[in-house]
Amino acid sequence: MGETENHKSQNNFSYETAKANAVVDVPIAHPEDRVEEIIEKILGKRYASASHIVVLQGGKLVGIITAEDLFSAKPERKAYEIMDKDPPKVTPETDQEVAAWQALEKDEYAIAVVDHYGYFLGLIPPKTLLKILLKEHQEDLSIMAGILSYDKPHIYIQSNVGKRVLLRLPWLVLGLMGGLMAAGVVNVFESELQKQVKLAFFIPTIVYLADAIGTQTEAIVVRSLALKMDMDIAMEVKTASAIGLSLMLFTLVAIFLLWGDSRLALVVSLAIFVASSVAGLIASLLPILLEKLRLDPAHGSGPLATVIQDIVSIVIYFLVCWLLL
Repeated sequence: MGETENHKSQNNFSYETAKANAVVDVPIAHPEDRVEEIIEKILGKRYASASHIVVLQGGKLVGIITAEDLFSAKPERKAYEIMDKDPPKVTPETDQEVAAWQALEKDEYAIAVVDHYGYFLGLIPPKTLLKILLKEHQEDLSIMAGILSYDKPHIYIQSNVGKRVLLRLPWLVLGLMGGLMAAGVVNVFESELQKQVKLAFFIPTIVYLADAIGTQTEAIVVRSLALKMDMDIAMEVKTASAIGLSLMLFTLVAIFLLWGDSRLALVVSLAIFVASSVAGLIASLLPILLEKLRLDPAHGSGPLATVIQDIVSIVIYFLVCWLLL
C-alpha cells in the first residue's frame, strides 16, 4: 500500500492551470489494499486533502475512492472493488476553470491531474475547486461590468472613491466615444430624419434589441470558449436571425396598427431583423477574435461589445431607411 509518485513533471505551469492548483499530499492506496488497511494508514495523519483516496498502480492513476465510500465499506473489501474506475481527470496544462467544470459534470467534488501517460501528478481538492469557480465567476462579472480589477475583485470592493473611479472610467470613456460616433452616424442621416421624424422614435428600440440579442449570444459563446466546448457559430447566427424574424413580424403588425403607416412599419421591422442577425454574428465572432489575440473572451461581452453593437445597429437602421424611404 502507499505507492509514491515516481513520475516527475516540470513545475512551469501558470497559476491558472490545473497542475498549479493540485496537491500531492493526499492518501494513496494500491488496488489490492483492503479497506481496513487503508483506514489504518490514514488515521492519525494530516493531509493537504483527505476527501479522496487516490488509487495508483505503478504510479498511474487507476481509480479514486471518496472518504464516504471508504468508511462505509466492509473492512475486508479491496480498493479496486469500491473505487471509481473512471474518475474525472485532466492534464496539467488544462485551464483551471475547465478542470472545475469537468469535475462538476461528473458530479464529483475533486479532480485528478495526470500527465499524458496517465501518471498521477496531484489532486485538485474540493475547497480549491470552490475557490476556482468563485474566482472565475467574479472575473466574468467584473469584465462584463467594465471594471479593470477583474482579476482581483476584492481590490475594487476595498477601494476608495478615487480608486473606484479609475477602475471603472476607462471602459466608460470608450462607451462615451462610441456614443459620439453613433451621434455622428445619426447626423449623417439627418436628412432622412427630417423627412420622417417618426424614425427617431425607434432608434432606442433598434439599439436595445440588437444589444440584448448580442448579449445573449456572447454569454453562450464566452462560456463555450471557457469550457473548451465546440461552438457552432452558424447555429448561433441562425438562432439570432430566427429571433429577429419573430420580432420583425410582431413589429410590422404593431407599428401598422398604432401609426397606420405601412412603409414606416416595413422599414423599422426590416431593420430589426437585419440588426438582430448581424448582432448574432458579431457576438459570435468577437469573443473568438479576442481569444485568438490571447485576450480574455469575456471582454467580448462587456462594454466593448456594447459600443460595437450600438454603432452597427444604428448604421443598419439608417441604411434601411435610406434604401426604402
